[in-house]
Amino acid sequence: MKIYIIINDIYKIYKARKGQIASYICFALIMLVGSIVYEEIIKANDILLASPMYMSNINGILKNLIDRFIPLYNHELLKGKKFYLILTGYATKEANEEEINGIIEYFKGISEWLYIEFEFLDYFKDSNDQDNKDKKIEQIKIIKEKLNR
Repeated sequence: MKIYIIINDIYKIYKARKGQIASYICFALIMLVGSIVYEEIIKANDILLASPMYMSNINGILKNLIDRFIPLYNHELLKGKKFYLILTGYATKEANEEEINGIIEYFKGISEWLYIEFEFLDYFKDSNDQDNKDKKIEQIKIIKEKLNR
């Protein structure tokens, strides 16, 4: 039903503004996918977010997802839900400490508006060496324990 409504609206827009149809299709698809994601988030108790660090911040896709929570700011729909965050990057955790702390503060700030609980779980350095793989396995075990409490 939702898909039909969006496609029908796109067709009406297309008839009115033929030159801008691609933009409207992209927007409609974003709205459709977004509504499905938000419905699932509202149903869930715990939400695990993961993002590579990009330009000293979370990536744009996760930032867009969070930005579209604006209608839920100061709303009870997310109250009490737990949001967990895992970050990845090419530098070590120590080298990215300032950026990681900034991201944690950002999430703590929005958690007040969304009435959610927030916990930073860990940072993974992106590397293929065996020593780092063993460390990642240990990190994953610790995260699994945190999530199972």
